[in-house]
Amino acid sequence: MLRAATAGGDQAQFSVKVSNAAGSVTSDIATLTVTAALDVKGLEDLISGIFMFDNLFDMGYAPIKYFVAGTRPNFVWSNPASACLAGSAIGTLNGQAIPVGSTPLLGNANLTGTFINCRTSSGDSLTGSANLNYSASIQTEQDIFSGISQINNFRTSIGLDGPSPSDLTGNGAVALLSTTKYSASKSIGSYVITPSAGSTLRNNLTGKTAQFVSGSSAYNDVSTLDGRVTEQTVEQRDMTFLSDGATYTSSGSYTTLLSQTDATSWSGQISLSRNGFQIGRIFGTSSGLYYEVNGVVHQWSAVQPQASSRGQPRSVR
Repeated sequence: MLRAATAGGDQAQFSVKVSNAAGSVTSDIATLTVTAALDVKGLEDLISGIFMFDNLFDMGYAPIKYFVAGTRPNFVWSNPASACLAGSAIGTLNGQAIPVGSTPLLGNANLTGTFINCRTSSGDSLTGSANLNYSASIQTEQDIFSGISQINNFRTSIGLDGPSPSDLTGNGAVALLSTTKYSASKSIGSYVITPSAGSTLRNNLTGKTAQFVSGSSAYNDVSTLDGRVTEQTVEQRDMTFLSDGATYTSSGSYTTLLSQTDATSWSGQISLSRNGFQIGRIFGTSSGLYYEVNGVVHQWSAVQPQASSRGQPRSVR
C-alpha cells in the first residue's frame, strides 16, 4: 500500500498482482505523478488570481482610456501628458502625434501609449506600453469596439497602501471586444478578453505568473441604471494557464447584484482545477462571497465591487 506520495516517487510505476487457487492476474502498469502540494495561502493566491484577467483588458485598452476625454457621443482626443499627475505618458495615432481636441477616429486605426511612472487621478500607477490596432463604431443604441493590443511590460499598481492592493505586470498580445447597448437610462456592456497563447500576467505581490494557453477567454457583463451599476456577471470559459509547472483551468460564472441601497448579493461559482483536479472555488450566496480551499469554506476578504475604468465593477480580488 502506498501511504504517502513524495517528490522522489514521481513517475514511479506500480502494478497489482492478485492470486487465488484458480491462478493469478496482474494489472496494467500505473504511473504515479507527484506534484508539489499547495498550502492554503498558495491556493488562496491562485483562486484570487482567476479574477485578475480583466486587468489584461485595462492594460490593452489603456491608450483609449487615458487619451480620450468627454462623454458619449462627444468624445475628443486629449493630450497624453494630461493623463499623469506625476510621471509621463506619450502616444501616437496612426504613427503621428495625437490630434488633441479633434474627434476620435472611428473605423480602423492604430493607437499607441507609453507610460513611465504615470500616477493617474484615480491613484493608479502605470509603467509600460500598449500598441493597439482597433476598430470602433458609435451607433444610436450601440457602441462596438474590437482590437488586438500588444502589451509590453505593462505594470499597473493599485491601492498598494489599502486593504485590497493589486500589482500586476502583463506581456503579450490580447484580443479585446467591447459591446455596449443603450436603452433610455439603461446600458448593458459586454467585455471579452482573449489572451494569445504565451502571453503572461504576473502578480507582483505573490510572485506568481500565469502563462496563457490558446483558447482561453474571460467574459464580463455589466448592467447600469442611471449610471449606477446594478448587476455584473464574471465568467471564465476554460480559462487555462500554466504556473509553477502545473496546468490550471478556471470555469464557471458568478453574478453580483447591487440594490439602490448598495446592498450586495451574489450567486453562482467559478471553480479552479489543477492538472485536471478541482482544488478550489469561489461561490456566491445571498449573504456574501466565499472561497473554498481543501474543503474548508472562508469568507472572501474583499467583497465590495469597485468601479473600474470601463464603468463597471472591478472583479473582486
